[in-house]
Amino acid sequence: MGVAISGKLDILAYNGAGRDRLAAKGETMSNTYGISEKDEPEIRARDKTCVYCRKLMKKSRRSFGATIEHFNNDGPFDEKYNVAICCRGCNSSKGTIKLLAWFATDYCRKKNINVKTVSKAVKDYMRLSKLC
Repeated sequence: MGVAISGKLDILAYNGAGRDRLAAKGETMSNTYGISEKDEPEIRARDKTCVYCRKLMKKSRRSFGATIEHFNNDGPFDEKYNVAICCRGCNSSKGTIKLLAWFATDYCRKKNINVKTVSKAVKDYMRLSKLC
């Protein structure tokens, strides 16, 4: 999964820390991931397709449904540059693996997911993080 939180106490600690960071910026949290009310609609508008496989995102409980993805599972979880929308299949496959290592997996090779084919949001994150 894109969010590596191990239990209820971790979620509570994470949410509290996310709320504190947002409050310091004068923003409020609109979800359990700590994404601000201002940033969440922008992320959802930007990512109409999975940022990895480009599958159209729909509201669904099936495997192609939209999920919140964190490029870096160590955080920050509440920063727009580290958050995107991806399909359940890609989110589940990536788990907590670093992006470049994940691109080398059979899953990505079979789906032609790589540095060149991912969305601009992923490329921007990699450039910002100097992963490439």
